[in-house]
Amino acid sequence: MEPKAKGPLDKFALTDVPTVQPSVTRAKQDFIDNLLLEMIVEDNEAFSIVERKGFVKFCSGIVPGYELPSRRTVTNKISEEFHARAQKVCLDYNNDLLLVVCTLQDC
Repeated sequence: MEPKAKGPLDKFALTDVPTVQPSVTRAKQDFIDNLLLEMIVEDNEAFSIVERKGFVKFCSGIVPGYELPSRRTVTNKISEEFHARAQKVCLDYNNDLLLVVCTLQDC
């Protein structure tokens, strides 16, 4: 009987993830957090993705030392960004409306 052919992932075990992880700079942590938040919003992912075992293993394998934010942190950051953008839209709309009203009054 011939030995079973190995696939490309057979040489890597899930236990090969380093146990002592190097630290990630604050700037890199923030950068990756923002990419994560954008991915969650763009792909309509559940905020709980940061708690899924496979996703946690994937992230620790890709960027050793990166600490995933908690689901609560993800929720808060996305909510803050949503409210900031909504407020900007409202301000822009009000400014445009004010310009239209002022222009009409000049007629």
